[in-house]
Amino acid sequence: MTEKPQDYSKIAELLATSFELQRDVIDVETWLQKLAEAAGADSTACLRWTRGDPHHPLDSYYGNFQEVPEGWHKWADHVFSLANFDACILTDDLLANLNRPELSEASPLQDGRALVCVVDWAPAYIVLIAHRSPELPDWTQEEKQHFLRISDYSRQSILTHKHNDRNRAMASAAFDVMNSSPLGVIAANTKGEVYFMSKLAENIISENDGLSTEDGRLRARSRNDQVAIQEFIATSTVLTKDQIDAPPGAYSK
Repeated sequence: MTEKPQDYSKIAELLATSFELQRDVIDVETWLQKLAEAAGADSTACLRWTRGDPHHPLDSYYGNFQEVPEGWHKWADHVFSLANFDACILTDDLLANLNRPELSEASPLQDGRALVCVVDWAPAYIVLIAHRSPELPDWTQEEKQHFLRISDYSRQSILTHKHNDRNRAMASAAFDVMNSSPLGVIAANTKGEVYFMSKLAENIISENDGLSTEDGRLRARSRNDQVAIQEFIATSTVLTKDQIDAPPGAYSK
């Protein structure tokens, strides 16, 4: 990273508000303000639409840059469909890679004070724009790369939050299923370390009438029962991700 030290706090605020945006704690306009501050712009925009359908965009603006020219979404959707990219890329770099000068000349947005970054967000496109008024200096190459980096930081931050939310929802559903079972359910790893017990299993363990936990591991009062538990854990099958995702019966003998 080549950001100046005084920029770090702005980047941290941007990433923090990315989390809040994902949680619907703040609106897009508030997040765009943080993007402007981190990028050194006085106006920012976020344009979103489904690939192939640029006629129904969701656009948000902060500052004085209030609207892209008519026809820009259609032009951008066509240009982006011609390019092979992932993550984030500045449209100037994208056009340079395509080596199609006529596409650049046809852009309805001919404003050298606007930095435009497209974010791959399949099945949609998200475009982030940072704009400077004439009173501010022109963008340097270092500042352009800085804007590209913080755009990608924000993308990765939001994707991480979405991934965590999905895992949390899956875990919550799994716990609900296990807690509703008429049998006591105990989940343990191959070392015998317990990391989940259903409500019924907790009640059974709490009675301490032959089965308990010690140092986070399942223990039986009698030696024979303890050996049986250890053998059961040792011979249990640990499913791989491929096995979990496979159709029913795919791994049956």
